[in-house]
Amino acid sequence: MVGTRNHTSCDACPAKKFCQASQIVSDCAPGYICYTEADSHTPNIEDKAFACPLGYYCSEGAASPILCPIGTFTNTTAAKQISECTMCQPGKYCNYDSRIPQGCPPGAYCPIASQQPTYCPKGTFQPSYNQSGIDDCQMCLGGYYCNITGLGNIFSYGELYKCPFGHYCPTGTSTKPIACLAGTFIDEGAIDSS
Repeated sequence: MVGTRNHTSCDACPAKKFCQASQIVSDCAPGYICYTEADSHTPNIEDKAFACPLGYYCSEGAASPILCPIGTFTNTTAAKQISECTMCQPGKYCNYDSRIPQGCPPGAYCPIASQQPTYCPKGTFQPSYNQSGIDDCQMCLGGYYCNITGLGNIFSYGELYKCPFGHYCPTGTSTKPIACLAGTFIDEGAIDSS
């Protein structure tokens, strides 16, 4: 019959919109992204029309998901606005590589809204996960030296940071071990001579 169209010649519902009963109805709901073929206000069509993913928010009729600002995250899908992006909690960090908070590693601390771990300074170590402040960085123990930033559990490195024989390492040593002067000795390495 002339002038009729079959379903194979129908156009896909356009981006940002949803279609029902062969008509464009409205914009997709806030919290959803519609690239094409959306069939409801809150569609679920893989790679075409779906809830805004973790780490993003989608305003009504959004052309694409908007990434939450660095140092923030969303813990649910279908976020509608930037206010749903919450600050990364203390002991965690939120960067562009991860859509959910990551645990702060040993050797570092992560204050609220951290984009990445902050490494403990030389002269300190930090053996635990999920620490939130510089006060969690512990003073290097006497008999050990902590001459790099971001040092985790000094006991897990074996003899690597232990003060060697003929040297001394006071508490908080942030340089290489201190050699005994000529004419002096220490009968054991790794002692605190402070």
